[in-house]
Formats: sequence, C-alpha cells, structure tokens
Amino acid sequence: MFFKANSTFLAAFLTAVIAFLLFLGVNGGLIFFFDSWGYFGGAEVLFKHLRGVDLTGGLSFLGRSIYYGLLMQWELRHAPFAPVQILSTAYMLALTADLVLGRGRPWVAAAITAVVALLTPLPFFVINAMPDVYAGLAVLGVALVLVYGERMSGMQRAGAVAVMILAVLFHQTHLILVGGFVAIALLGFATLALSRRIRSLKPFTVRLVPLVIVVLAGIGGDVAFRVGMEGIQGEEPMRRPFILGRMIADGPGYRYLKAHCPEEGWVMCDHMQNLPINIDWFLWSAHPDRRVYTAMTRAERRQLEREEFTLVGRIIAAEPGAVLASAGDNWQRQLDMFTVEDFYYGQMVPGIEKNFGPLAGDIRAQRIVTSKPLLADLSRLQLWIVYAAFAGLICLSVRPHDGGGEDDRLFRLFAGLLVCGLLMNGAVCGMLSEPHHRYQARVIWLLPYAAMLYGALWWRWRGLRPSA
Repeated sequence: MFFKANSTFLAAFLTAVIAFLLFLGVNGGLIFFFDSWGYFGGAEVLFKHLRGVDLTGGLSFLGRSIYYGLLMQWELRHAPFAPVQILSTAYMLALTADLVLGRGRPWVAAAITAVVALLTPLPFFVINAMPDVYAGLAVLGVALVLVYGERMSGMQRAGAVAVMILAVLFHQTHLILVGGFVAIALLGFATLALSRRIRSLKPFTVRLVPLVIVVLAGIGGDVAFRVGMEGIQGEEPMRRPFILGRMIADGPGYRYLKAHCPEEGWVMCDHMQNLPINIDWFLWSAHPDRRVYTAMTRAERRQLEREEFTLVGRIIAAEPGAVLASAGDNWQRQLDMFTVEDFYYGQMVPGIEKNFGPLAGDIRAQRIVTSKPLLADLSRLQLWIVYAAFAGLICLSVRPHDGGGEDDRLFRLFAGLLVCGLLMNGAVCGMLSEPHHRYQARVIWLLPYAAMLYGALWWRWRGLRPSA
C-alpha cells in the first residue's frame, strides 16, 4: 500500500471516491469527446499486430498515447466508470491532505475534498475519457515532492511517483510540465548547494531524484512507442505541426509564406489557397475548403515534418517581435479561459456516437453535459470560486507570520509552485495550440484547493496563538 492508514487520509480518500462516483451517476455515464477516439489508435495497432495482422505502411501519430489507449480499452470493456482516474485522483487528494493538514483532521479533510471534488472543474476531468486530469495531478505531485519530500515516507513518495509516471506516459504536455519543474528545481538546488545552504544529499535524494525518475520514465516511454511503432509499421509515428500551425494562425507564419512562396519551395506553398486559417482547422478540419494538414498526402506530411523547425526559425528571424507578442497574447487568453462549457456535447454528439457506438452508451441521455444552461450556471459558480480563492490566497500570503512557523513557510512555497504550474500549463497549451477552456480548466481546480488548505491551516494556527 502507498500510505499508512490514518483518519485524515482515509476521510479524504473515501470522500473523493464517493464524490466522483456521485458525479458520474448524476451525469449518467462517462464523458467523451470526439477526439477521445484518437487514443485508441496506437492500442488498436498493437492488438492487431499481436493477432498477426500485417500493418506495414500503417499510420500513427505522436501525442496520442498508446499507454492511455490501453487504459481506455480496459476501462470501456470491463468497467462502467473510469476506475484508474478516480483512484489516482483520490489518492493524490488524500496524500495532500495528510501531508498538509496533518493527522487527526478527518472532518476538515473531508469537507475540503468534497468541495474540490464537486464544485470545481475537477470531476468533469476525472470521468472524462481523456488524460487531461493527469495534468493537474502531475503539478500537484511535483509540488508535494519538492516541498514535503522529507516528510513523506518511502511508500508515499512511491505512490506520488507512480501517479506522475502515468501522467507523463499519457500525454507529452504533461512531460513538458514536469520537465519544466525539474529544470527550475535543478537550478534552485544548484544555487543552494553553491551557497552552502544545503550540506547533505538528503534534500536531493528525496525531493529531486523522484522527479528525475518521472521524467526519465516519460522519455523512455516515448522512445519505446516510437521504436515499437516503427517496428510494426515500418516508419516512425508522425508529428503534427503544432508550432507552425500556431504561427500561421497568429499571422507571422502566413506573412512569411506569402512573401516567400513559391520561390523557396516549402511544401506549405502548395496549400496557400486555404490560408490564413485557425490552428484547429489547420490540423483537424475535414471540410474540403477549410483544411490544410488533413488535405496533405503522406509524402507531403513527412516533408512538412522535416521542414517545420527550419521554417519556424525563418519566421522567428523575420518577425521576432510579432512572434513574441502573439505568444504572449495566446498565453494570456489561455489563462483567462477555464470554465466547463467546453464539455457541452452539442454538435459533437454525432461524431462521438459514430466513433464509440455502444461502448459509449446513450450519451444523449446524460444529464450534465447535454444541458447547456446547467453548464453555464456551473461555469459561473466555478468562476466565482476561482476568483474568491485567488483573493483568499493573496490575503493569507501577505498577512504577518503569526504562528504558522515552518508549516507556513512550506505551504507558501507549495502554493507558489501550484500557481507556477497553472502559468506553465497556460503557456504550453496557449502557445502550442488554440486556447480552449478545457485546457486551463484541467488545472484551475488547484487554486481553490490550495486556498481551502491554507484557510484550514490559518484557522488552526489562529486557535493555537496565545491570547493577549
């Protein structure tokens, strides 16, 4: 087991599991997106290969994890809900409550867990057939290990590392998030070591080494996927041109191509008729007059893959200020978008039913994601919860140190790392893709969670202060 049974942990864990199952029951089933089907691709290729089907010349893409595809196959065929996601999330919430609140505080842990598990966007992602929930769990795990690593038992660290490894295997953006934290932590630890403020190896081994293991596991899993698919299909999985698509949608990429095509001979020059175009349309559209990447032949896609980074470099050199400004604008837009209204099925229903059929059940009968007014009301409620949490964190952070001592210092660092994770997630999603509410909503629940934990700690410290 990854924990020592105590009342705080058990209360938070059971509350989370019950809350997520309740949300699942009220909705009437798992939540699916039209692109949830993309995660089945690699897994289906593997299963067909094991059955002896010749897949030479097949096609698979990076960014759609075969590991999550295997998890989805198991969930959909053997369980009516997402057990791994529910248990992973419940474990991380319970571990956080145990480390931050301390033992013997079951009612406080249960109340905070119930709010975050029902009144934030978190439950939407826990029962969603996408790996988005693991972005927030990865950020939470990094913050726990970096701040409370020396307080964690070996089994607790192993549990946190296991969840983070799932996160980095399930999507490349999660690996980017954890890798960014590790780079910052390495710089910080190096600075402390050089200033002789750290004089033993223990802070490195219990705080940094587990995160390095997570990053190496993510890189190893990605390499194994590439090599495995190349062995099965005879060629590496394709990489979609997210960065180039983003620059074309923002303007600098389109202006460069317009000025230098067809003289420079880029493969994109043959598709200028449909530019400029939104990045979502650029990458995914099936509309005959509003698509680019989906209209390319296999040979053109491979050529674009070889040319992309050279072309991106030329675009940056031509308009560095415009590229930087558009990246900052996309980042800011993504940070402002974190409601759950993206979960409204609406026009996605025919595509979802076509892909999942009987596995998805009757998605039209689901209560929450088929009610646009209900989702709008929930979004407004969650918006106010997030704003109130942000204001509360600021007020608690600027107050004088009034009795919290070391616990106060550690939690301020913990909350700071969570906010850093929100900023990094906004940068990764906003700058590399089209900003969507779903991308930031997958981590925004960390803000009210941190505010409630800090409020509970402050209330306890307030009660322990000697009266005047």
